[in-house]
Amino acid sequence: MRWLKVLLSTFFFTGYFPQCPGTAASAAAFALIVITHLCTRQLIVPFFVAIVAVSIPFIVCLIISIWLSPWALKYFEQSDPKQFVIDEAAGMFLVLVFVPPDFFAFLLAFTLFRIFDILKPWPIKRLEKLPPRFALVADDLMAGIYTIACHLIVVVIFSLLPI
Repeated sequence: MRWLKVLLSTFFFTGYFPQCPGTAASAAAFALIVITHLCTRQLIVPFFVAIVAVSIPFIVCLIISIWLSPWALKYFEQSDPKQFVIDEAAGMFLVLVFVPPDFFAFLLAFTLFRIFDILKPWPIKRLEKLPPRFALVADDLMAGIYTIACHLIVVVIFSLLPI
């Protein structure tokens, strides 16, 4: 059972990348969503079905993150283990649920998410003071919410520009 917890909490071992494991996990989530969007677009499924298909990884990662965070704190013996990256995947999945299925929109979302997750502007940093079960996940979800808001602002600004 321990190997399964390691597999999930490290988001399929991306948490063991020597440099930027959070970015590696976000990139893996990004790739999975791009593939999901490409598959659903090829199948010409209704928009609602595509949204549900993209939402499922977010929900699953969120539940697993909350479930495994206390275990990960003990297993990795750190207050914020860099190997525990399933929360980054959950945050990235959250963002990509709300981004239109366009590669450049996804790329902008990925970049914004990593910036907010790394810099942790207010109140993201304060969320790390929550109980450990939620602290590891909450900062990534808030970075996702910031990303969604900024992405929307960028889309609105570009839609107003005369081209």
